[in-house]
Amino acid sequence: MNSIIEIAKKRILIFSLVFFFLGIAFSYYFKLINSTSIKLPYSEHPLEEYFYPSSTKYFDSPFLNNSDVLDNCPCAGFEGRWFLYKPFKLPLPGTKKPGLYYQGKSADLILRCSNLFDSHIDNGNALIGYEHVKSEIWIDTQEENIVPKYFNSDLKKFTNKFDELIFENEKRFVKVADLSGFNVNMFEISGDSITRRAELTGRLSLDVNDELAQEYTIDIAYITKNILGDLIKTQCETIYNPYCDPNNLSDGSQLSFKCLYTIGEENLGLEGGYPYTKTFSFKRVKLDSRPIALYFDSQLNNYWVSSEFSGLYVLNSSLEYQSNLKYDPLNPTTLSSSSFDYGNKNNLIDFAKERVFVGTPNGLNVFNRSQKTFKRYIKQRSSSLLSNNIKSVLRFSNKELF
Repeated sequence: MNSIIEIAKKRILIFSLVFFFLGIAFSYYFKLINSTSIKLPYSEHPLEEYFYPSSTKYFDSPFLNNSDVLDNCPCAGFEGRWFLYKPFKLPLPGTKKPGLYYQGKSADLILRCSNLFDSHIDNGNALIGYEHVKSEIWIDTQEENIVPKYFNSDLKKFTNKFDELIFENEKRFVKVADLSGFNVNMFEISGDSITRRAELTGRLSLDVNDELAQEYTIDIAYITKNILGDLIKTQCETIYNPYCDPNNLSDGSQLSFKCLYTIGEENLGLEGGYPYTKTFSFKRVKLDSRPIALYFDSQLNNYWVSSEFSGLYVLNSSLEYQSNLKYDPLNPTTLSSSSFDYGNKNNLIDFAKERVFVGTPNGLNVFNRSQKTFKRYIKQRSSSLLSNNIKSVLRFSNKELF
């Protein structure tokens, strides 16, 4: 009888411990997913399905029909997809301290002809651009003034040291937040010139390092709403149109705008604004299956594109094909799956200095940059993976992924 009671007590203790730890785990999980500082990014253009749907059976395209092209020249030649040619960076004034920087990482711009401005712009000379922008906020932990090391106040231009600076490769610079925004652009083509105007539709923080922001007294909400809010009001020069004949447009064609970023709360010891160049590159990349997401690798200044059935494509900074990484059943050092879930819009790739972490529906893959090979991690008894179907890859610190 006593042995039965002892067994019952042990079972009760075991069940109590199990539910206790489950309670801790679920509490941590719900705290994690509801945290304001950790939000999963959306890799795809928000209007993707309205322009490039998975099925065209019941689709009314916003692009011009072939019969309308001649009546809408020259804008018809510019229709399609453009990307940010290379990242750009700017100091962030209005923060009461030096050392804070904005970095525009990528832009996915869809251009189409528009007749909304026919009352004051000739037919065929106006384009609407829907731009999905990804950017970052970085802190120089030494909080060094930008003058004279990074900015020549006499010439009103950044120095070569600033141009060569790569935040990701400098230990003193730490990323504070990822940002995602959506802009509506209006391009006016007038003979041999092009004018661009833009309006912010919305911007949100995807992942904020709250501890770092508190340590350096960085008000991310204020910066997002007030400081970066002025970024869209920058003055950009009207540029020469190198494609007066739109038939000259091809993969790699560029539109480069020189802009001046100004803000009312100037406090970095400078007058006027900060110059930067934003260049869009026209590109049609031919893939063997539908692309899902575009990722920028700041270490090598190239792009990785995940696809539905044909693995990963690596493109150079000019969005030209470099390689195709996919599953080979006869080679265990290849990607564990060539298929990615089109419905999963979470971040699945994390770039480190020597390795690249890739989540797939069939395990976690770690790409060795020097050897150009993958090491596969799948669910096992000794593994910390809960499932082979990796839904997202998030970095908590230099040593931690989730």
